Amino acid sequence: MKLNDDIYVGVRSSPLAVSLDVNSNFYIGGVPDFSVINTDISSEIKSNFVGCITHFKVNDKLYMLNSSNTDIVGRNIGEYNSCINNNCLNNASCSAEADYSYRCNCLLGFSGVFCEEELKTMTVASFDGSGYWMGQIETVRASLHNSFALSFRSTNDGLLFWYGRLQDDYGDMISVGLYNGTINVRYMIDGKEVSSSTEQLFNDGAYHRIHILRNGNAIFVWINLNKPDLVVSHSAQVSFVTDGYIYIGGLPGDVYALSGHRFMQGWIGCIANVTLSNEASFINFADKEIASGKNVKPCS
Repeated sequence: MKLNDDIYVGVRSSPLAVSLDVNSNFYIGGVPDFSVINTDISSEIKSNFVGCITHFKVNDKLYMLNSSNTDIVGRNIGEYNSCINNNCLNNASCSAEADYSYRCNCLLGFSGVFCEEELKTMTVASFDGSGYWMGQIETVRASLHNSFALSFRSTNDGLLFWYGRLQDDYGDMISVGLYNGTINVRYMIDGKEVSSSTEQLFNDGAYHRIHILRNGNAIFVWINLNKPDLVVSHSAQVSFVTDGYIYIGGLPGDVYALSGHRFMQGWIGCIANVTLSNEASFINFADKEIASGKNVKPCS
């Protein structure tokens, strides 16, 4: 018998035994009645197994313990939930993983495997595709001219920035992200959407600085302080109206659905030194008083 792919435990049969002849039923996790097993064993074991059993195989064949196969019978077998008795702290939520482990989804301002570490200051943040930062900036909502700037690095496509309502097919919005390695900017006013992408790829894993300026119905985008890489102009002669919410690194839910199928996932990588509108200082991603979010952690 091998434990944890490392420890071997075993005994030898008598020299005369050359084969194993078993005609009885195979039990796992317990027996219906202890009278069916050897009295020497039943005298030492008084109860059935309490716990979890996964990946049960016989001769490399995987058996589903909750199968409806008539060859398999049992009782009191429940679905395994790895989040039961989890160690997540500070009101973090728990998500079950495919390998039967779990992960803790930290609220804004907390980090660590179990969200045990409280953060005070963080201007350089890491996102894993499931995280997001959400803030409402009054000066941005009331202004006819907006400017945003941030540094980013990634090797994956994903949503970098979203300003506007969610799940609103006709709501005004500005979105920025990596799509096929290029910077993609989308601008919607009064139900009409325009978009543009760079020719250059920016999914090289290096830091790049992006500045976004909205001036009326036009958006200008500078990357690495070069001449405007993109100019997205809208023909609509109406005001840009939104609820003032800004999302960085992702959205609070299914990004594909909430973004109207524009982005497959949230940001995977780092976002640093974010400025919004005329704010002089960088956003503190750890500040729980001005924003909310999930899985926003320090970038190494």
